Order: sequence, then C-alpha cells, then structure tokens
Amino acid sequence: PGYRTPDGKIAIALLPKSAFSLTTSANPTILVYTPYTSLKTAIFRLVNRSDRQVLYQTEVTLPGEPGILSFSLPPSLSLEKGKTYVWSVTFPVKQPRDPVSPHLWGYLERIAPTSALEQKLRTASAETISAIYAENGIWLDALTNLANLRCISPKNTTWQDDWESLLQQVELSNLAQEPLLGCGVRKKG
Repeated sequence: PGYRTPDGKIAIALLPKSAFSLTTSANPTILVYTPYTSLKTAIFRLVNRSDRQVLYQTEVTLPGEPGILSFSLPPSLSLEKGKTYVWSVTFPVKQPRDPVSPHLWGYLERIAPTSALEQKLRTASAETISAIYAENGIWLDALTNLANLRCISPKNTTWQDDWESLLQQVELSNLAQEPLLGCGVRKKG
C-alpha cells in the first residue's frame, strides 16, 4: 500500500501487494519509503487485529530527506505466535486542504518456524539467510535481514543485488537504490 502526496510523491510500505507479511521475530522491524522532506514527525502504531487494542504507539522524528525508514518494536513488546496485527505509520499534515493525514499500513503475523527451517537457518551463511526466509514466504524477515546487512556493509554488491532482487519480487524495484535512513528508528524527545 502507498499514499500519493499532493505533489505526486508516493510514500510506500515495503510489503507484498497483499499488505500481509509473516515474521518469526517477537519484535519485528517494519520498513517504509518516505519521500517527505518537510514533515518533521511520523506516528508508528501497532494494533491487535482481533480486538483493535493499541499495543504500541510512538512518535518518531523524520530525517528531513527521502529514503527508507525502519520502525522496530521495543523488546518489552513481544508479538504472540499465530496472531495477526495491524501496523500503521501516519505522517501528520497540518494543511487546511488535506483533512486526512497520509498513512501506510499492513498486516503482520508472527509464526513459529518449522524445525526444518530452524535447522536451515542455523547452518546458513549471512548471504543465504534472506533467501531462505524468502523461499519460505517469510517476507518481513527476509527484508529486515537484508536491510541489516546493507546497514553493516553498504558497499557490499552481493547484498545490494539481493536487495534489488527481493524488492523486484514484490514490484518495488524502483526503491532499490533509495538510502536506508539511519538504519533504525529515531524516537522523538
């Protein structure tokens, strides 16, 4: 899902078109592309899909440049296996003509990896972990793993190629060259 601004720029969640992603992580990281350079903050929220209870909300400071932001859940909040959650990132806009602030959202489910998958991951190299997650449909972990590798070693062409390939699978190849901003969440205040 994406949101087009009045000037034609698009904020995009790095997700498959279904807006649904799987993770094995108790504290996953969500990645979004933001074209906004003038907005100062964004609000990240996680809601339990079944009862609509807000489990986490934080306001983050935007870096003032376009690129890919990561929003991580804190260690104090652990997603339950088998439950579906809805996350959203809202970009508050204070303009009389735009009564609705742009927002992105997606569905997230934490799953338990099979014993076969756990074994593969234990013996995998850093270069193959993302591919293993992707082959098993665990999109969010594949994406997050590659983003982390790119943060550690941004000039590694293998990881850049893998990043481009993964984004191409979900028709987001236009974002492959966008910078990973800060390689983490910047909390306000």
